[in-house]
Amino acid sequence: MVEFKGKFDEKVQNSVEKRSFKTASIIIAVFSAVLLLLGVIGLVWGEDHEDLVYSIYCLMLGVLFYPLYLIIYAIMRKFIKPNTALISNETEQQFQFFEDRFICSQIKGDEFNDFMQAKYSVLFKVIETKEQYFLYISRAQCFVVNKADLTAGSIEELNNTLSLNLGERFKRLKIKQQEKF
Repeated sequence: MVEFKGKFDEKVQNSVEKRSFKTASIIIAVFSAVLLLLGVIGLVWGEDHEDLVYSIYCLMLGVLFYPLYLIIYAIMRKFIKPNTALISNETEQQFQFFEDRFICSQIKGDEFNDFMQAKYSVLFKVIETKEQYFLYISRAQCFVVNKADLTAGSIEELNNTLSLNLGERFKRLKIKQQEKF
């Protein structure tokens, strides 16, 4: 068994959220650019009234799509952030990794107590960096396990367990890749 005990780190979690936002923003920006390009192509090479209407429609969507995404994201963050008040720097975390399952518990005084036990198959992917493990339960949500919080077992033992249970979904980033992460 490998165990980590420590405090939740809001700074690391915020950087993960920013990375997810950046990835989604790039995808949305590319989609907007494609719409704009289709609109321009339709205007330049359009043959009739329908092509002109289609081109204007694509141009409008291309111009409005990215700002609408930013507005919706800001509104969602406004409603989500107050709900995450239970998880803060005062929240104590414990992660235990066994051969066939892992356990995560988070406790913040008397007001919050969360416990999860699951098989490794529920994990979307796990990324190991120099200082942390990122246990993704979806494309955008993850638990952050700080290696400095190791209390039992070894990093090597955990790497073997993750590699055995996750295969290619367990990624160990090299130093140059970690700078981008």
